[in-house]
Amino acid sequence: MTERETGGLLRSVGMDFRSLLVALLASGVVALAAQSPAPAFDVVSIKRNVSGSFPVGPEARRGGSFVATNATLVRIVRYAYDLPDYRLAGGPDWVRRDRFDIDARAGRDASSEEIQRMVQSLLRDRFQLVIRQERREGSIYTLVPARNDKRLGPSLHPSSAGCAAPGGPGETIEERLTPNGGVATRTTCAPMSSLVSSLSGALQGPVDDKTALQGLWDYELSYTGQRRRNVDAAAVARDPNDAPALFTAVQEQLGLRLESARGPVEISVIESATQPSDN
Repeated sequence: MTERETGGLLRSVGMDFRSLLVALLASGVVALAAQSPAPAFDVVSIKRNVSGSFPVGPEARRGGSFVATNATLVRIVRYAYDLPDYRLAGGPDWVRRDRFDIDARAGRDASSEEIQRMVQSLLRDRFQLVIRQERREGSIYTLVPARNDKRLGPSLHPSSAGCAAPGGPGETIEERLTPNGGVATRTTCAPMSSLVSSLSGALQGPVDDKTALQGLWDYELSYTGQRRRNVDAAAVARDPNDAPALFTAVQEQLGLRLESARGPVEISVIESATQPSDN
């Protein structure tokens, strides 16, 4: 082998070695990142609530703190993983029955997303929470314009330009229950995603926005609360037609239409959880 050929071979091997070294270092960094501890609170107080005090939170507060008063474990899990009610299932009976007071502090400023991750760590450490993901057949919905000409309903209007301006009024949502269990909402300066989220909660299923409506909106929506419990039966008997059903209300009042179908829905299932001791 000539000197030139030998040098070329060494340079080639050297390049391969450097590439291998870079790859190994990169994988090591990834492994170290995967093994880095999850963010956690410095101080955590958990007590069983038996007083029936007014519920507060779960919510993040300034200074890296988290508070939940008279809250079920299911409610806390939904906060931590940003889950609507219909996407959380399973667990022993007590996760929806027993109530807890939690006061947790990080000892430093933290974003809302960081607080959520800290609550996830708290749930794993103190409640021994184990969650698995699965798909189940369920109802799915699509929100579309109700008319071919895409005219809006009488209760849906573009928000004023001041909503999007710096220091504008911002999104507001007012909701009240009517005597027979119906729901009346008034929303201002809200993106269409807020309506979709509200409809998803009412229908207990995912709603896909196909309206193509951009920007911010004001709307009022009133519909029967046939899904609500503990409705005053006497009030229903007095005025059974207090408001239209939700599908009809969305079409008549907003000029939109809900289409329903069956399909796979992503569900988080509480596989196991342990009641924590007070501290």
